[in-house]
Amino acid sequence: AQLVGTPRINLMKAERDNGLLHVEDSPIRIPFEGHEGEVPVSCQLGVRPEDIQPDSDGQFTGEIVLTEPLGVETVLHIKCGEQTLLSTQSGITHWHYGDEIRFNIVRQRLHFFDEEGSRI
Repeated sequence: AQLVGTPRINLMKAERDNGLLHVEDSPIRIPFEGHEGEVPVSCQLGVRPEDIQPDSDGQFTGEIVLTEPLGVETVLHIKCGEQTLLSTQSGITHWHYGDEIRFNIVRQRLHFFDEEGSRI
C-alpha cells in the first residue's frame, strides 16, 4: 500500500478494538468511531507526514532519531515505540537528534488499507 508523495506515507499495522485503533509495536491508540463497518479489525493505517504535528500538549510522545533539513521543509524521524514516523515541518526547525517530542495525529485525515494493501 502506498500513496503518491514525498516523503512517503507512514504505514502501520493496526487493530480495531472497543472504539480504538491500536498501532502495532507502539503506544499509539487513536479513538475510532463511525467507520467500523468499512474498516476490518486488522488493517494498515496510513498517516501522511504533514498530518503528524508537533504540539507541546500532544497526545503522543516520541524521540527524534533523525532530522532532514531540506530548505523549504524539514523531515523529522520520530521513534514512537518500535515505529519510526516521518513528520514534515515548514522551514528549518529547532528539533535535534535525541529530543523528546510530543505530537498529535490528524484523525480526520487517516487512510486505511486492507492487509493486502488495497485502499479502503
